[in-house]
Amino acid sequence: MTPEIASKLDLAQDRYEEIGLLLSEPSVMENQDKFRSLSIEFSQLEPLVISYRDYLNTQQELAEAKEMLNDDEMHELAVESIQQCEKTLDALDLTIKKLLVPKDPNDNKNIYLEIRA
Repeated sequence: MTPEIASKLDLAQDRYEEIGLLLSEPSVMENQDKFRSLSIEFSQLEPLVISYRDYLNTQQELAEAKEMLNDDEMHELAVESIQQCEKTLDALDLTIKKLLVPKDPNDNKNIYLEIRA
């Protein structure tokens, strides 16, 4: 993952936590429009933040598995763990890149489609 993507993900995670705190404030709950817009933003950020947290946890597991390579008793387990972590990291990296693609501004709009014979 590039540093640019990591910084974007850190910002998204900070915003996610900030929105979580804002949604619990009574003043925001009283203002239904603001509450609704924050809830929508929160739900849009959630899959990205969860994937990023999983990515960071998997990186930590990978680092721990690499440390276990030096132990003779744990060597085979470490090799299997490293392979699994690398597969998971690749999948999460792809998922995160897909989630970072900008959404179409018309995605939330309704459409009526009439098909005639």
